Amino acid sequence: MGKFDHIPELTGASAFHAWKSQVILALGHEGAYNHVSDGLDPTDFAEFASTLPVPADVAAPTAAECTLILMWLKEDAVAKDIICHRLSPAVQQLIPQERSVTARDAWKLLHSHFNHIDLGSQHLIWEKILNLQMADAADAERYLGEHDALRHDLIRMGVAYSDSEAIFNLLKGLPCTGTWPAFKLVLQSSLSVAPVAAPASSSVSGISSISGLLGSGAATFKSILVCIAAEAHRLVLEASISPPVGSEFTNVARTSRQTTNVNPATGLRHTKNNPSG
Repeated sequence: MGKFDHIPELTGASAFHAWKSQVILALGHEGAYNHVSDGLDPTDFAEFASTLPVPADVAAPTAAECTLILMWLKEDAVAKDIICHRLSPAVQQLIPQERSVTARDAWKLLHSHFNHIDLGSQHLIWEKILNLQMADAADAERYLGEHDALRHDLIRMGVAYSDSEAIFNLLKGLPCTGTWPAFKLVLQSSLSVAPVAAPASSSVSGISSISGLLGSGAATFKSILVCIAAEAHRLVLEASISPPVGSEFTNVARTSRQTTNVNPATGLRHTKNNPSG
């Protein structure tokens, strides 16, 4: 994996914020962020914009001035390389190939094209979130994973998607069968009031411990995610060790038949050769 391959590829407006945040970190790590920043305060070293040094006498620059210019050009090339490293082929074509194009030029150009709200993509993501539904405990990994990924997509696009909204949508898609309605009720109660006691039913015994955590105000999207995953794991494990449906009836019926074939007085079984036992 290359040094900057962790940066998501910039393919359009929907990916711009995720791409930008990682590029800024990479530029900062290489000490080149000042080549794209636009700060004017020279005391703000993090944001103060770095520009190409200009010799006092353009016609006859000194050796020191030439050294500074060459160093700046080298640093700017590093910044531009980081910016252009993870662009899709279509986006790459937007950047002029002239060597005179600086990192700041490329940065501003990409901003002008992609730094806007992509309402179409946002609508699709919202639609996916609202339609997500968990089938059963075995489906929890897919359901929770999709919710988490879509939430990250919205945040990367600059959408204000609070934990309370995300939790509401997460709980809305839980199954309406089995013990899930009771589990959902405990979660909702714990989120809205002080810690509550879980229902006495043994079917929800695995969720009583979450009330204190959630009721204490420590609930986040991630903590609810963990609670649901833990409950799903418990149900899957419980199902794997439970006897198949009908097995108890079968065992009782088999035992009953065996009992009726025995003479209670002698303890011997009724057979063809010994009908009386």
